Amino acid sequence: MNELPETTDVLIVGAGPTGLALAAVLCDAGVDCCVVDAVAEGGNYSRAVGTLPRTLEMLQQLKVAERMVEASNHAQRIRIFSGDRDRNIATLHLRRLDTEFPFAVLQPQHATEEILLTRLGELGGVVHRPLRVTALRQSNHEVVVTVADAGGDERTVRAKYVVGADGTRSDVRKMIGVEFAGETFRQRFLLGDLELRDGSPADEIQLFFSRAGGVIMGHMPGKLHRVCISVDEVPAKLTAGTAEALLRERAPARKHIEVRQVVTDSHTRVHHRVAARFRLGRVFLAGDAAHVNSPIIGQGMNLGIQDGITLGNELVRTLRTGADTLDAYERIRRPIALDAVGITQRINDAGTQRSSLRSAVRDLVLPLSVIPRVNRAMITRLSRLVDR
Repeated sequence: MNELPETTDVLIVGAGPTGLALAAVLCDAGVDCCVVDAVAEGGNYSRAVGTLPRTLEMLQQLKVAERMVEASNHAQRIRIFSGDRDRNIATLHLRRLDTEFPFAVLQPQHATEEILLTRLGELGGVVHRPLRVTALRQSNHEVVVTVADAGGDERTVRAKYVVGADGTRSDVRKMIGVEFAGETFRQRFLLGDLELRDGSPADEIQLFFSRAGGVIMGHMPGKLHRVCISVDEVPAKLTAGTAEALLRERAPARKHIEVRQVVTDSHTRVHHRVAARFRLGRVFLAGDAAHVNSPIIGQGMNLGIQDGITLGNELVRTLRTGADTLDAYERIRRPIALDAVGITQRINDAGTQRSSLRSAVRDLVLPLSVIPRVNRAMITRLSRLVDR
């Protein structure tokens, strides 16, 4: 078993996609780093639907983009339906994008994490579990972090830099006192891996917009669909019958969705928040610790991986040269997070619009995306290729 080091250049708190991508960048460059995570093992419950083209481009640096492409289905379009009017109101074509990856990778988030964890292991990195941060203090030259194991035994790690990639409820963010501004909505999303009849094809992502609520659906490799369903109240148990009723209420009537099995399910409250700062001295925030939004268009994991790679490159540059370029991380990534949260909130509002008038306007405006220039602009922004 690998012992937790007493000192390191970079301590990464959180071993989700953000922390793993960051650690892989550092290990690949020969930077001494340590990853700790509060849970005993990685999760396999439903979260992200897909990996976007810009994320795949950035993952080429870690030599894992091709692995993800080989292991997944490829969505070449996003098709949006109005459940209220029983028709397709917009289709956004990823194949029109100027990229080596003109599609979204569809595979479970835990499969993405497994690929990143495998790559980290190839580069000599490990994750220390289960360890929770209980205290943090920083000076001009180091950060001293106290971590506790499951039995409550505490140890101290001294690091030149610390990165909080520990999720929406980030202990690191709270300890450094950074405000997490935004809104928490009453609305929740049910997240499930379902076996369906008449689900989405393997080469597209489908969204259902209706006054009953919104749905995003992607076909994973094999039989399962990953489905996110907006609800006001979470059912006591997501049975096949309950899931089917919710989907049929939101889907176009001509889709005869049948839920054959619920394999996994969870739920999340809808937040739209961005941290006031991504850097405070020698401590950084990344991924869901820095920004969080509705899962309706699958931005969260992608933004987090991009954060990790961007911050990793800046840390490597600073540690190698001695010149602190780390302010570039916040300068680059925070505006991107604000834009992504803003557009996700607008899409979430459009997809769950209760007003008959506003939903009618939505269903009249979205078909304008058939115009090639409009289509390309919309999908370039959603795929984050606009951030190059």
